[in-house]
Amino acid sequence: MMKGQTVETLPIVGGTAPTKLAKAAPTVGWGAYSNDHPVGGSAYVSCGSPSYWDCSGGGNTNTPITMSGTNSAAFLKMYPGSFWNLPGNPLASFNGGAVVNAVTCTTCHNQHSMTAFVTSAGTMLPTMFFVKGNYNPTTGGNSVAQFCRNCHGAYSNESYGVYGVPTT
Repeated sequence: MMKGQTVETLPIVGGTAPTKLAKAAPTVGWGAYSNDHPVGGSAYVSCGSPSYWDCSGGGNTNTPITMSGTNSAAFLKMYPGSFWNLPGNPLASFNGGAVVNAVTCTTCHNQHSMTAFVTSAGTMLPTMFFVKGNYNPTTGGNSVAQFCRNCHGAYSNESYGVYGVPTT
């Protein structure tokens, strides 16, 4: 489990990156991540509030999130490397036998592919750190920020009325 530092070496600058995950958390179970980035069967993702995307669905229901609002749809167009563009519900998780929209490790990470992300259209994009999406800090492009905006819609270019910012 990560505790305060990533295990991969950073490109260009060297060393390892700090991570907020589990820096000051308990050491057992999902609780180890809950005070930094909520992760686990109860870490529900919702739509519609000022902090989230203008999407529909989500929460502790089995209704998948649909990125169909003006800003969320524009985001997906500009960021084809989003995990929202993959088939299925990236947040599908089980909690007490029910399917909920919750953040788990595999929402953001693909444990089988460290350096490549393949879109639903079959395009291979660069990634790092097993991140499930186009995530390439070596180019100076926008892919790293865009990856975080998969969930943090309030901080997206689109939510500020800025459309057409390229990802790479």
